[in-house]
Amino acid sequence: MLKNKEPNPLAIFNMRKMDYCPPHFQKLVFTLGTGEKDILDWIYENTEGRFYLSTEANGNECVAFEVHNEATYFALFLTQINKPREFF
Repeated sequence: MLKNKEPNPLAIFNMRKMDYCPPHFQKLVFTLGTGEKDILDWIYENTEGRFYLSTEANGNECVAFEVHNEATYFALFLTQINKPREFF
């Protein structure tokens, strides 16, 4: 929340994660390879705008971002984020 030394009003009022996907959000659909918590943690730490995350009927994950640049940023890092955890 204070990564850039300025408070994010959406985060303060717990308004970043949306319960529905507005039509102007940029959507990405992918197969989940890690825990949903890992995806949420990355989104909260590396983006500032509102987003939507849910599991679709076919079992894929759908993530959508209000700020389209953040959708691109997420898509670029998805292969790094969406790795199964290795326990040794």
